[in-house]
Amino acid sequence: MAFPGRCSLTLTRSLFGFGCNVAPTAFLVVILGLVITAGYSAGFDRRLAPNESGRWIFALGSALTNKVYGLGGYVSFQPVEAALQAGGLATDADQFVPDNFYDNILINKAIKQASNLSIRIPRPELQYEAVGVRTNPGDDLGLVDFVLLSFTLFSPSVEAFYPTFLIIFCGSVFLYWCAFRGEPVYLAILLLQCIVFYVLFVSPLFPGIPAMGHGSAWTTPATPHFLSTLAAVPLLHVLAAISRRQQASLMQVGCLIGQALILYFVIRIRLSAAWVVGPLLVGAMLAVLRPRKRIRKLGSVLHCWPMLLVVVVLVGAHLKFATYLHPLYSGEQRLRHHSIWHEIYYGLQQHPQWIAKYGNAHQINGKIATGDEQPIAAIFRVLDAHPEIDRSEIFDTAGSMYWGAIEKYSGRALIEFVREDPWFFVENLAYKLIALLRTLKWTLLLIISTLSLSGVALVVTAIIGAALSTASLSDYETRSYRRFLVLLCICVPFSWLPNLCAIAGWEVMADAIALLLLVAFILSSYIIAWAAGLGISQVMRLRNIDAPLAHS
Repeated sequence: MAFPGRCSLTLTRSLFGFGCNVAPTAFLVVILGLVITAGYSAGFDRRLAPNESGRWIFALGSALTNKVYGLGGYVSFQPVEAALQAGGLATDADQFVPDNFYDNILINKAIKQASNLSIRIPRPELQYEAVGVRTNPGDDLGLVDFVLLSFTLFSPSVEAFYPTFLIIFCGSVFLYWCAFRGEPVYLAILLLQCIVFYVLFVSPLFPGIPAMGHGSAWTTPATPHFLSTLAAVPLLHVLAAISRRQQASLMQVGCLIGQALILYFVIRIRLSAAWVVGPLLVGAMLAVLRPRKRIRKLGSVLHCWPMLLVVVVLVGAHLKFATYLHPLYSGEQRLRHHSIWHEIYYGLQQHPQWIAKYGNAHQINGKIATGDEQPIAAIFRVLDAHPEIDRSEIFDTAGSMYWGAIEKYSGRALIEFVREDPWFFVENLAYKLIALLRTLKWTLLLIISTLSLSGVALVVTAIIGAALSTASLSDYETRSYRRFLVLLCICVPFSWLPNLCAIAGWEVMADAIALLLLVAFILSSYIIAWAAGLGISQVMRLRNIDAPLAHS
């Protein structure tokens, strides 16, 4: 069904045809410039996230171990990490100084110090934890690649991370533009996505405006809590390709391959970004189940070729990634990705009655376990209840748990907990959902209310431009665009899944916040276009009624 007043919008299409093709691209360049300068003005290139210090120490140590000392495979050599911590980037509670992670001179000095050590890497057969070769501590490995890429493109310094973020983002934007440069409405969507980044960069959610307090999680976009938002443009690209049901061409295939590689890179940095695969699968299923008329069944399957191509690239990239891993990652004792079951069990603490009801049952050394220690306490409960479990598969020679064992037995503890008290688990999900919705509400209100007048004008102009592009669509293009909007709205609840599984806090909700902001902008433009079409239709109808009366 077309917009009301479709026939009356022919004049609109002729007047704005040229502008709708040229203006979005020109505006896009301007917005990208604003995004880049906003980050440099806020100092994103001169700091690290202190609340993610553990991730950064391992990533920096592993990258330097690889680049400087020749030991790859996503492992870190202990003397390199020790040099980083001795340089002021300490992670131990008694030595941790958050301000140091805001000091680019100190950070660069620590990196330089760790790059000039007189050390010898052990022979391959002697590379294990006891001699200082350390594997990833239950986290994602993609941040190591991000640091390596930054150091390769620029220099071994903290100033390399933000421009690397910009290169990945702008590269994704360029691929999208190449694929849809002749489609004004999809260019308008890309423009709105870039404006979302700009609005977030100048918001109080980043410490560039010190309203959220020192040490905020979004210290810089070049950190895992926010790097997951780099999956947004690849997601929009694939959804648009599925909705428009285009024939495969060399340009389209090449652009999608590039976006799929970026998507895999982002998922490796932040496993929670894998939620984007859900809406893509839904879009592919709808393309198969609702084929166009007079198209064979095989043709309907081919409508989802973008998703099939993305899956092939993701699988191929993952198989290639596995070949780079150090032999220590073989077997089940070490993790190659962020822990999953550990995080889900950790999330039980968001229930307001957790301490009162289950705190005493989760103790370590006579104290109620909180934070990351809570799932460990649950594992000890499982081990106490099952003495037949072989402890040698769980603890290393130093008495520490292998992260593979932590993940395995966290899952087992969660299953036993749900069996014992399923209603508590359901209640916890409900509390998380309420907390998530409240967080989305106040963060969006905070972002909009603190936006400057020039920022508001920028957003309004982009929304009106998107509305004009939407109003100029043909009937077939409107149906295609509506399919895209449905899939985009489906993305919203999918983006909540990582937080419903773990913790619903604004610091770990970058994807949900950014996506909801984008959907609000796009739906606003659609409503404006629909209302304008309805108004023009009513005016034309009244004119058609008045014309015979005037002749009589």
